[in-house]
Amino acid sequence: MALRITIGQYYHADSPVHRLDPRAKLGCALALMVTVFFIVTPLQLALGLAFAAALVTVARLPLRNVLASIRPLVVVLVILGIFNLFYVHTGTIVLTIGPLAITDEAIWWAVCYPLRLSAAILYGAVILLTTTQIQLADAFDAALAPITRLGGPGHELAMSMAPTPIL
Repeated sequence: MALRITIGQYYHADSPVHRLDPRAKLGCALALMVTVFFIVTPLQLALGLAFAAALVTVARLPLRNVLASIRPLVVVLVILGIFNLFYVHTGTIVLTIGPLAITDEAIWWAVCYPLRLSAAILYGAVILLTTTQIQLADAFDAALAPITRLGGPGHELAMSMAPTPIL
């Protein structure tokens, strides 16, 4: 049985997201990924996920491809989110199982952490699915050009950050 890894595999389509400059896509993705770490309310979480879904729609990416590309990471996040049920002790106790007490805040964070990190992963997946490896390498190289001009290893850093093909 062959191992199918789809993380970072470019999906060819004609969409506004595909046509954006790769440097702009990287900057926007970074900004969006940072914003998800400030999500603390259900409304913010819903808006972050709705924006991610809208981005996938505008990029004309098949939902099947997008979900396949993030599935392994989301499974890990769900497992880690479950740990929040047992390690968050603030809030009102909702359920007691022997010595374990599950609180309302524990439930919220068990839901919030995996979903907001999934949104960040989804933003990254959209970048990887809509930008070729060469475009990404060139974008990293352009972003690190000031380091090169100062005599630093900007080009080498860019090449080390660029995705490599999966054989």
